[in-house]
Amino acid sequence: MLPLLFSRRAPADEARQPTPIAAGGRHPALKAPRPLVHTTDLFRPHDDPDDHWDLATAYAMSCRGDLDLLGILTDNPENLPSIYKGACSPDVAAVAQLNYLTGRAVPVTTGTIWPSNVGEKVREDNVPKDLNGVSMLIDILRRSSQPVAITVVGSCQDVAIAGKKEPRLFTAKCAGIYVNAGCGSQDPALQKIGDEVEWNVHLNRGAYASLFELPCPIYWLPCFNTFSNTAIPGEYGTCWNFQQKDVLSYLSTRAQAYFGYVLSKESGVNWLNYLLDPRNKDAAQRYYGEMRGMYSTASFLHAAGKTITVEGEIVSLEAAGDSPVYEFLPIEVRCDDNGITAWQEAKGKGSTDRHIFHVRDMDKYATAMGKALRSMLVALA
Repeated sequence: MLPLLFSRRAPADEARQPTPIAAGGRHPALKAPRPLVHTTDLFRPHDDPDDHWDLATAYAMSCRGDLDLLGILTDNPENLPSIYKGACSPDVAAVAQLNYLTGRAVPVTTGTIWPSNVGEKVREDNVPKDLNGVSMLIDILRRSSQPVAITVVGSCQDVAIAGKKEPRLFTAKCAGIYVNAGCGSQDPALQKIGDEVEWNVHLNRGAYASLFELPCPIYWLPCFNTFSNTAIPGEYGTCWNFQQKDVLSYLSTRAQAYFGYVLSKESGVNWLNYLLDPRNKDAAQRYYGEMRGMYSTASFLHAAGKTITVEGEIVSLEAAGDSPVYEFLPIEVRCDDNGITAWQEAKGKGSTDRHIFHVRDMDKYATAMGKALRSMLVALA
């Protein structure tokens, strides 16, 4: 049995009935929400709470009917650099709060302890024995009646292991892996500082490289455009910033309590009492003035078949036309064992299932993303 926080989903999530219409009328075609598995380096206490914002986004889009969140797979802290070991644990309290807040019962489990050297790619002879998280992911893919999207906002290793173990399953059942990691510059020298690379790549360079080899669509969302000298956003980097007040102040009392609990680095023990106490909305207000960097928002939207216009409106990909503030370009890409990529735009339309994130309007990008994030998170009522 997997060590899941909850073992079943809420009845309301199991059957979505169409709204009754007048006699003699015709029901409009309903598009089922895209199933999603979210893999994340979600820890308590956090080092950067952007992962908790991402988790809230996944739940909010599930509430909106855009995604069907089937499972959450957290990184194993035993794989972190030694300075972090023993200092944090997977934040199951945050998952429990959002399950309670949204009336869902999304399962959560913890990923694999990596047995090999960090630079090694995933191979059959170095797959670890402790595969609880990998098993959950494979089971979700097998059980789903439609292809599943996978968002990766931390280490790539559990998804890479699952893909290497079950390549045919990934071909048949993976709608796409959204890889939020790395740097988008085409110059290898600008993707690193000495031997240092972007954090999510650093967590397991070999697993990151292995993802690009899997037999399923890959949507690559580099966190930065370049990493040389300093991490810099740019046209091939997802990073954007906002003042937390511009989103938090619009949210419900309990949603603000969730963020207050996260940002205050509370212990995780009293998660329910804290969420239910309306006075804890004030805790979030103490962090209104802080700036927050975000990276992964576009991955959830694209997985749901949506995008963001230059004005910050969320629209379907089919209806977007030339209005999106970002796009995904088809590419040919390779990644070496050190996590350094080489890519170029694909020549023929439909000739590849690899795509890279690209900002179309740098001037409007951050403002548009902030407005869209706010409109999504108000669903956490």
